[in-house]
Amino acid sequence: MKGQKTTKRIGVFVCHCGVNIAGVVDVEKVAKTLTDYPGVTFSTNYIYMCSDPGQQMIIDTIKEKKLDGIIIAACSPTLHEKTFQEAARQHPRARQLGACRQGQGHEEGGQNRQVPC
Repeated sequence: MKGQKTTKRIGVFVCHCGVNIAGVVDVEKVAKTLTDYPGVTFSTNYIYMCSDPGQQMIIDTIKEKKLDGIIIAACSPTLHEKTFQEAARQHPRARQLGACRQGQGHEEGGQNRQVPC
C-alpha cells in the first residue's frame, strides 16, 4: 500500500491515583481533551489504573480498539512500570508512561521528559 498514510491508533489512560493526582490535575478534563489529538482513538480516566480492574481495562481496550500504542499517565514508572508492562505486553515497544505525580515521563530506554500533567 505505497503512498497511503497509516493512521496511528493510540489509547490514553489517565489515572486519578485516588486524590494524589486528581487532587492537583483535572484528570477528566485531560482525558477528554486528549480525545481530540491526532491519532488518539480512545482516551479515558480511572481512579486506580494500577488496580486489577484498571489493568483489565487497558488489556481489553487494546484488543477491542485495536490500538497501535498506549499512553498511561499515572504514578512514577519506578513504582508501577512492571505493573503496566504486564498489562501492555501486547505492545511492548509502543507505550509511554507519564509520571503525573512527579511531573515527568518515562520512555522506553530510560529517557525522561516533562509531561503536560
